[in-house]
Amino acid sequence: MVKAYVAGKFEEKPAVKELMSDLLEMGVGITHDWTPTDSRIDGKKTCAVNDAHGAASADFVVIVATKRLNYAGSYVEFGIALGKDKPVYVIGNGMDRCLFVNHPTVIKFSNKNDFLDYVKSNY
Repeated sequence: MVKAYVAGKFEEKPAVKELMSDLLEMGVGITHDWTPTDSRIDGKKTCAVNDAHGAASADFVVIVATKRLNYAGSYVEFGIALGKDKPVYVIGNGMDRCLFVNHPTVIKFSNKNDFLDYVKSNY
């Protein structure tokens, strides 16, 4: 089974949860669901380790970036995937100011449905 890690900002949790649900319905596993955690409660070290492992152990990383936000943590997960030569899929234009969105292993999608169609065709 192919596995994904879905990154995004806390402000986009509903969209991240929905995308993970869609991927699971398609038979794509999720390496780590960070959405129920809160670093103030669960501990920053634990969250950082779990999120990094989720990105590193995935077959691909997808980032929900539909808003103009500071994607600080997502950039780290993005970098972990690039460092391991894993495909990175970015949904939306929220990270367009990041140079690495232009990396050859990155594919951008304007919306979730285009991304899901790609997954259906390629995984």
